[in-house]
Amino acid sequence: MVSADALAAWVAEQAGDIVGHVALHRRTIDPVLALAGQALQQPVERLGVVARLFVGLSARRSGTGRALLEMASADAVARGLWPILDVATNLHAAIGLYETCGWTRLGAVTVRFADSWSLDEYVYLGPLSPGPTASFEPMSAP
Repeated sequence: MVSADALAAWVAEQAGDIVGHVALHRRTIDPVLALAGQALQQPVERLGVVARLFVGLSARRSGTGRALLEMASADAVARGLWPILDVATNLHAAIGLYETCGWTRLGAVTVRFADSWSLDEYVYLGPLSPGPTASFEPMSAP
């Protein structure tokens, strides 16, 4: 199934097997877009959302995640978009990857769902930002 908001997607292969995936989307959930747009002082149409980054167990710690993240981020920049992403606050390995790759934490949001369930997420800005440098205060690590 292809998302209507998808701009591009990539897979990583190892010995003929797909071991990773990442996509670039136009949108994500509204609280993430609002925080990123406000922090960057940019309209949401200028954001490129790195999404669906997955790396199979056999390919973890091999640089696959970093390569996929860099591919999606570079494509966002090539399109004139600010690369952003959102991640659940409990996904420590993913957060570590983003931060070692130079992504900046813009802040946190809580997403509330109709069934009273909620999800806390961090919002990140990629290191390859197009255009003039935005003025924002990154969120300090907890």
